[in-house]
Amino acid sequence: VSPLPEDQRHTDIVKSTIQLANSLNMKVIAEGIETREQADMLISLGCHTLQGYYFGKPSPIVEWTEEDNKKAKAHRMVY
Repeated sequence: VSPLPEDQRHTDIVKSTIQLANSLNMKVIAEGIETREQADMLISLGCHTLQGYYFGKPSPIVEWTEEDNKKAKAHRMVY
């Protein structure tokens, strides 16, 4: 997702991939999110889960799963 949102060709590829997954009742996880603009675009395209340095550097899983994924929900990574 690094060229998003500026590169229209990559945007079209990501959009069609998300649409295909949704048509097959599959969940989509986007990795490598580094900016708010990338996150906003992927959310608007229907991506279900986002992860990357924009939300935080790698940390122990317990930090993310405490209190029903509270930290992840606050960052809109889990719905």
